[in-house]
Amino acid sequence: MVDDEPNIRKRFRSPPYPYLSLSKAIDRVAQLHRKAQHFAVGLPVLADAWDLSPQSGGLLKSAAALIQFGLLSDQGSGDGRKFQLTDTARRIVGDADPRSEKRAQLIKEAALLPSIHRELWEKFGFPAHLSDALLKNYLVFDRQESGESAYSSQAADEVILNYRDAIVFSGLQENSPSRPDEEAESDVSNPEFEMTSREMPAQASVQAGSWSNGSPSTEWLKASLSGETVVRLIVEGPMGSKEIGKLIKLLEVHRLILDEE
Repeated sequence: MVDDEPNIRKRFRSPPYPYLSLSKAIDRVAQLHRKAQHFAVGLPVLADAWDLSPQSGGLLKSAAALIQFGLLSDQGSGDGRKFQLTDTARRIVGDADPRSEKRAQLIKEAALLPSIHRELWEKFGFPAHLSDALLKNYLVFDRQESGESAYSSQAADEVILNYRDAIVFSGLQENSPSRPDEEAESDVSNPEFEMTSREMPAQASVQAGSWSNGSPSTEWLKASLSGETVVRLIVEGPMGSKEIGKLIKLLEVHRLILDEE
């Protein structure tokens, strides 16, 4: 029995969730579209399009994320496995009008296609004022207590970051149902958080205007928020799930302060 225990622990896996944020997944779509257009291709083409090693674990994880978002389909197995961009993916990256209602709707649908994203949306909506701790407890403990598979602590952190990114990137937060219990669970109820939130905008202004290390900056995101408002995000350095999570929290702090004025 003792010899079997390591194998039992090794077999534990978190339920499926997107390895990539939705914004990064759409970047992957654009890269693959330039290489493959509408044709079905094998893993070597995916690796070439995404500048990854064919043996990289991130290659299959990236492909799986696109499949979960409904942006990629696959057929076959082993060396004969083929991947093809979906009609949704090609419309998102190829729409002549990047602000078209059809494209926006397809992105919203993609955001909720992963089963865990749909589950969190139906239970919490956009948890703007909910702490990550509450969401993590739900993923790690509450799901298991209700008979569902639990997520590991690390997987739960990634789920939360990518879920928040998907809702914000797609614009779904505008359609989020109100949650009367959100204020009770909010980090804003913590006095220490209130003090920090008032200081952060000033710090953010300084950081946003300084490019001290000489790294090139890129326009990472451009989106229409309304008929009169367009936001452009200029980024210096890498932009991953961790950075997106921090950015979302910073924007939430700005919104809270504007609501008080």
